[in-house]
Amino acid sequence: MSCDSSAPASVHHASWPEVPAEWVDAELLERTATVRAAISLALNLRERAGHRVRQPLNRMYVVGGDTCRAALDEQRDHVLNELNVKEVVVSD
Repeated sequence: MSCDSSAPASVHHASWPEVPAEWVDAELLERTATVRAAISLALNLRERAGHRVRQPLNRMYVVGGDTCRAALDEQRDHVLNELNVKEVVVSD
């Protein structure tokens, strides 16, 4: 039962709210996509090599430009924790 008579019977029946355009940070979304791609590729390589994530690795090497380096630096702690590596090295 809801206090609002116009509310749907369940939250699962509600529509997603519209996000104001000024709230969207396109640069942040791009940097996050870069980090997610690097993590996904690294996890794929670990799986193919038979190295489980529980097994720590010393370094992860990434080939990318300044944009990639900036994105990985910004979210370095997340990358290190997600991949269980001690260091991320980015080169051009």
